[in-house]
Amino acid sequence: MLSMRKIDRIRSLYYDEGMTMTDVARRMNCSTNTVSKYVKATDWSPKPRKARYDYNNKIIPYEEDMKSLLQKERNGHYKQRITGTRMFELLKELHPDFPCSYYLTKKHFLKVRREFYSLNKQYIPLVHNPAKAQVDFADFYYLHKGEKIQGHLLVIAFPYSNAVYCQAYKGKSGVCYKG
Repeated sequence: MLSMRKIDRIRSLYYDEGMTMTDVARRMNCSTNTVSKYVKATDWSPKPRKARYDYNNKIIPYEEDMKSLLQKERNGHYKQRITGTRMFELLKELHPDFPCSYYLTKKHFLKVRREFYSLNKQYIPLVHNPAKAQVDFADFYYLHKGEKIQGHLLVIAFPYSNAVYCQAYKGKSGVCYKG
């Protein structure tokens, strides 16, 4: 589909300037069929797709078998786990009248496997509460009158607001550690 800018230009050349479809096609570097399509168009809303038959209904009864086979292989080496091809072969062996194609089995198996192994990879969200701070001390070197001196840096970070406070000290003493 062409951009709306190009479509508007095609319609403008045809309707406003009175050019023929062939001349518009030459000028816009597209075919006369394209020009005809956009000149005759009145409704620009996208057409809804036709509902297709859902072939996944055929494989749903075998999903539990897939999960049980995955459970058996769970503790094995990750390179020895079941592939889509192997799952198709195992289901054919378990059910001689298995009605699904290789492609459908593989497609559904990838979804089941992703859900099966994603249970191990759950994360706790990081929460930064207001009025909480993180404090750290670090060493650094700086030049003072041409002399390299070791300094100490106190960094206080407030993750809730992303504010940072830094203070450099010449030495580490008990006064610096008190807060």
